[in-house]
Amino acid sequence: MAEEEYDLWVETASMRDFMVNLPFWVITVVAAVGFFIVMPVLALIPVVLGLAYFGITWLKRVNSRYRLTSQRIIVERGIFSRQTDEIELYRVIDTKAYENFAERMVNLGNIDISSSDKTGHVVIDKVPGARAKREQIRNLSEKV
Repeated sequence: MAEEEYDLWVETASMRDFMVNLPFWVITVVAAVGFFIVMPVLALIPVVLGLAYFGITWLKRVNSRYRLTSQRIIVERGIFSRQTDEIELYRVIDTKAYENFAERMVNLGNIDISSSDKTGHVVIDKVPGARAKREQIRNLSEKV
């Protein structure tokens, strides 16, 4: 009799790194101030573009869902259409965790999972505690 599948964790991509994305905020503020000096109404251009970029990033991340179960890794993505990738844990070949500087400051990271099935590999983006979660995936795949 097969073991019943249960969730170990469910995550969505986080926006925490966006708060410390200094180049984005500096460029937006400098452009807004520069345009305001030239012609005040032009200051709206970088503000609107910055808000649009923030909104699109937020939509992408809030619509990315990651699940680790006792048997599978499930990655769902998509705003209007949805793509779901599943990797059976026994097919996991390798895992990698990586974090850029801004992500490290807020304890976020990405997990790259390679598998022997047709999915090939999936990336779990912007999750808290990525190194610990990668280790959990590795340990479970070895156990299974």
